[in-house]
Amino acid sequence: MMVKSNVIPFERRRTEHLRPLGIPVPPTLEEAICYPGNERYVALWWSRSGEDIAFDDGYRSGTGYSYGWLAFARHEAIAPILSRLDYVDYDDDDRTARERLLLDRYQRRFFCGRAEFVMAFVREENMVVEHDGPPIVLTQGQLDEIAATMREHLAVPREELERRMEEHRRQLKQMLDWLDLQASRSR
Repeated sequence: MMVKSNVIPFERRRTEHLRPLGIPVPPTLEEAICYPGNERYVALWWSRSGEDIAFDDGYRSGTGYSYGWLAFARHEAIAPILSRLDYVDYDDDDRTARERLLLDRYQRRFFCGRAEFVMAFVREENMVVEHDGPPIVLTQGQLDEIAATMREHLAVPREELERRMEEHRRQLKQMLDWLDLQASRSR
């Protein structure tokens, strides 16, 4: 007996709606752009209004470190491919990107697809469960307590900040060296 299903298998959906980009994905890309999550699939796009790389993994969204992205995107092995894509939002209703980049963090591969499809794909494949309960309401006292805790934990001594900046510079150099090696191998 044959059972009909409206569920399209992953491989078929990926081949029908996502184009593999065939660009090398450095092992340190996530650190270079300061992506804070652990999800397998991450949607990425460039926000022209804030000059930021934006990400969304279904659980968290935000902007990353633009210089890290620019170092990657402007590399000779990457720029010719990314320049042909429409993944830039201009913060204008008439000119939002039609596409999103999709990073598969496990297979170290980039894909590109329609923005709506990529965002739905990320949420489905990362098994994001929407909260359908009542809204969470906090009192002013609870908000003040959260704010105080955040200030306490987010205060970073100057030496630690300098150490982190130096570590990030090292990661960017390591990423660019890796990309240079990949580019030299493909020549």
